Amino acid sequence: MTKGLAIPLKNEHMPVVCLVMVDKRGCLFAVQRSAHKRLALLWEFPGGKVEFREVQEKALRREIKEELSLCVGKLEQILDSLHQYDFGTICLTPFFINSLNVRILSLLSKTVFAGATP
Repeated sequence: MTKGLAIPLKNEHMPVVCLVMVDKRGCLFAVQRSAHKRLALLWEFPGGKVEFREVQEKALRREIKEELSLCVGKLEQILDSLHQYDFGTICLTPFFINSLNVRILSLLSKTVFAGATP
């Protein structure tokens, strides 16, 4: 067990955050999960687990910095949703940022970066 992570107890939901990024052209940005991780090669918005006693927005900023080497500006929280998987249930808290006009410097934990129109 990793110290400091919000690992859910039985019947609890794992807190996860993600960033929905839309650039000036209306493209959504997504990343593809590593072939060596759970839910391998699926596409997702960048983000990750919320650490124990960590505020959701702070967790997202940390994850985006770790994964994309990117600092984001003003974020808008979207409604939470629950997702059930064979390993448990996550409570996903998405945040939205519009008019993203930055250069992604590197991808540290993901394999592919893509832009797609909704």
